[in-house]
Amino acid sequence: MASPSTRTPAPVVPATIESPLTDVVGAAAYLGVTKSYLDTARSTGAGPAHVRIGRIVRYRISDLDRYIADHVVTGGAR
Repeated sequence: MASPSTRTPAPVVPATIESPLTDVVGAAAYLGVTKSYLDTARSTGAGPAHVRIGRIVRYRISDLDRYIADHVVTGGAR
C-alpha cells in the first residue's frame, strides 16, 4: 500500500474550461421557463433532450439551443 506522500494526486481541471452541461435550474433559466415546466416536459417526452447520470439530470447547452431552434415560429401565425 502506498504511503500518503507517494499517492498520485487527482488531475486538476482548468477553471477556464466551461462545462457543456447545466442542471435543471440553469436550463430553465437559459430557456426562460420554470423548473416545473422542464420537469413535466421531461417526464412526458416533450422537453429538450437531457442526460441522466444515475439520478442526476443535466442538459447539454447544444441540446437547449436545438430545442429553441426547433420551436421557432415564422409567418403570421396567431
